[in-house]
Amino acid sequence: MDWGDVPAWAALVLSGVAVAVSWKARSDGKRSADAAQSSAASAAGSLALQQEEAHVRRVAARQSHMRLEHIEDRWLRLRNVGREVASCVIVVEEFEGLRDGFDLEPGRSLDFELPETARPEICVTWEEADGEFVYLPVPPKE
Repeated sequence: MDWGDVPAWAALVLSGVAVAVSWKARSDGKRSADAAQSSAASAAGSLALQQEEAHVRRVAARQSHMRLEHIEDRWLRLRNVGREVASCVIVVEEFEGLRDGFDLEPGRSLDFELPETARPEICVTWEEADGEFVYLPVPPKE
């Protein structure tokens, strides 16, 4: 063996080691990228779930502001059971005795007649509901 071949053999071994190290780094980087992508997808799913929960809480809070009460026969009472004025109340369906855009003070109510063909719930919105509709179930006759 000639001493001139030693650097060539050393270079060959070192290049083999470099290939192995870069292969390992590539697989570690791929695993890290996959983990980051999975984490990002999980975070997006978590954010969507948090937004949905916040929406459900807002709707529930709005529903706790208004209530329908059965008076007699086909007459119902829309009552503000919240602590704030419900401004510019709009009942989506048209009912005898209700007009659009009325204000309802806390504890106050407005009576109206339910038609024979009414749905099992009444859709209501007001300014403080931020344009979202609240569906109030029609209570059964007592």
